[in-house]
Amino acid sequence: ARVCIECLLSFLRDIIDYINSYALCFVAICGEDFCTAAKSTWSLLKSKGFDMIINDDLIGFVLTLGCLFCGLLIGAFGFLIYWALTDKLHAAIVCGVISFILAYVIIGIVLSVVESIVKSFFVCFASDPYVLSSTHPEIYRQYHYKHSQQDTRILDRATQVHLDSKEF
Repeated sequence: ARVCIECLLSFLRDIIDYINSYALCFVAICGEDFCTAAKSTWSLLKSKGFDMIINDDLIGFVLTLGCLFCGLLIGAFGFLIYWALTDKLHAAIVCGVISFILAYVIIGIVLSVVESIVKSFFVCFASDPYVLSSTHPEIYRQYHYKHSQQDTRILDRATQVHLDSKEF
């Protein structure tokens, strides 16, 4: 029973952290107090929930791969340089591992800024997409075109599934 409660509390904490990250975007962009921003985030989650989750899932995956790739590259570079200079294999491996860990952490901190930018862009676009159309019409057309294509494919698939289910 204790494990179930801990699991539920962990799940609840993750949901609150998720909502909190978007609420802080509303605070920074709109200048709202935190409670109003949390309500705005909840409204956004109800209206664009799956888009938010997909957005975070994709950006999180890409940024994690970026951290991993940079960490491996810098770790390999640290290993090779130390090994070339000292000719001590075990010490070079330790240097490579430490280089990897440091690079992964530092790149992760730097890329967290990119994650915040993506969340802020999503909040701005989801809140009022027409501001982007007036300030940057080419970006709006590209984003809107790709988004409408995706919506059309989803609608076509849903219609096909609905028609297939009526045949039986």
